[in-house]
Amino acid sequence: MFVLAMSSWIFLETSYGYQFEEMDEEANDELAQDDGINDVASVQENEAAGIVKMEGEFLEKDLLKISITAEDMQSPVLGLAYHLLYEPEQAKFLKYVPGEFLEKGGDPFYLVKNDDVNNRIIFGETLRSKDTFPLGGGEIVEFYFELLDGEHFDFRFENGVVSSIDESRQDIDKIVWGNFEFKESEEEKMMAENNFDGGISDNSFGLPTSLVNIALIVLVALAAMFMYLMYRKISVKNMEQKRQI
Repeated sequence: MFVLAMSSWIFLETSYGYQFEEMDEEANDELAQDDGINDVASVQENEAAGIVKMEGEFLEKDLLKISITAEDMQSPVLGLAYHLLYEPEQAKFLKYVPGEFLEKGGDPFYLVKNDDVNNRIIFGETLRSKDTFPLGGGEIVEFYFELLDGEHFDFRFENGVVSSIDESRQDIDKIVWGNFEFKESEEEKMMAENNFDGGISDNSFGLPTSLVNIALIVLVALAAMFMYLMYRKISVKNMEQKRQI
């Protein structure tokens, strides 16, 4: 049932551009009660039935990876769906890579659509009824973006649904959804922490790469100066010997 419901939802969203909120009341209740969106402030940590959150990592200066991960899922997860909101003028969506969380239970079915007209990626993933449904956590999916322009970047969840199955499919209440945002200054800090542009790297001296490079340059310069002085000394000595002859 979840596969059918989610497929219908994605079909409506991608083929005809219907807004999720414009679906009829019965379909709306079926797919996402209260939009399925809670944040840490609205749900106490000890009350949460699970967490779905974003984490950002800079792979190079203009390449950003957004990892969507699940944590502390208290009920077996059949599938999940959401909109990931972003600004296409600021970030260009490149690709997605499936994670291992639902893959642990079987061979999940994916529905992914980049709807840059409405500033969102529509994502859905579900297992089959014959599969096993995982608990706990793991990586759901990775999204890759090329950063184009802007000082403040904001990635947010909307219309999130996590579903379980008992005797019938049911949506899991009290899921905490964690968004991701950063400013340009934070980008530079994150890049430094990830060993970009002269950040900390492993070396036998335990020093920043930039200091090691400077030390090597100084040593090479001293060695060159020493060789030059030795050459001058030998040349002067040879000239004196010739004069004596």
